[in-house]
Amino acid sequence: MSCPGARAGVLRPVQRQPAGNSGTGSAWTKTEKRDPERTREAIAAVAATATFPAGVAKADPIPDEIRLDHKLGGDALAQVRPKNIPSDPANHWRWMAFAPSLIEGSEVQAQAIITHELVHIAQFKKVWGAYEKDTSPGRPSWEKYLEPFQKRARVEGPEELEAHVTSLDFLKRLAPDEQGTALRGLFSSYVSTSAYVPPAGETMAITTEEVGPRILDSYKGADPALQERMGRVLWWALLDVGPAKATWVTVLRELKPIAVKGYADPTFRQLYDDALAAEGIKLATRR
Repeated sequence: MSCPGARAGVLRPVQRQPAGNSGTGSAWTKTEKRDPERTREAIAAVAATATFPAGVAKADPIPDEIRLDHKLGGDALAQVRPKNIPSDPANHWRWMAFAPSLIEGSEVQAQAIITHELVHIAQFKKVWGAYEKDTSPGRPSWEKYLEPFQKRARVEGPEELEAHVTSLDFLKRLAPDEQGTALRGLFSSYVSTSAYVPPAGETMAITTEEVGPRILDSYKGADPALQERMGRVLWWALLDVGPAKATWVTVLRELKPIAVKGYADPTFRQLYDDALAAEGIKLATRR
């Protein structure tokens, strides 16, 4: 990794446009959006303001450490790639890839997304540390060693929930569409975690018992529009994940105020009723 002096010398000031909606809109300039070098500079600048979780030392990236991948996009604007770890285990920025379109949203959203990915960095730091300590003759390759940590149910459940819960710290400052994106990830991973049964010996990254109260606190402090959005997206997540009856009942019970808010909107109530009926869930069960 570069010395601190080299870092400071490479990163040039990035010009910003005034944000017109209390910090929720995009303040990136057109130049930054179309020029790869300026895009890397912009991402590096906002990455330095992200929240670093326990286990990840705060290190401001330089633009050359920002990898751009034009194949990323949509809801996947950044990604940790653990297969890259052996090539540069000391520099976690080299483990990540970013969509150039990351800077098409607000800077707050970019900050939230990078904070999310840094949680995944912390998760893989633990895995890499355990791998390095394994000196047994039969130690598998790194890719083989990763396999149990990349099981779909584990990744989409507790591993993602631990990262998605960080969005609660940014939620009120995001634009409405950005809130929707963040909430879809949060509630989908919450439902998946509620349904997840870890294999013997696995310690879950996080549980719904830990996250549920934090979501409810965020809901209580939200404005009416955000509360309605939270209610609507919770039901969307349940329909999208399609868990077993027991998980439906558990999630509706644990996040009851949010579920009630979503159900109060008649727009999709018939859809909710049909889904509940299909699971054999009675009105008294979900209230």
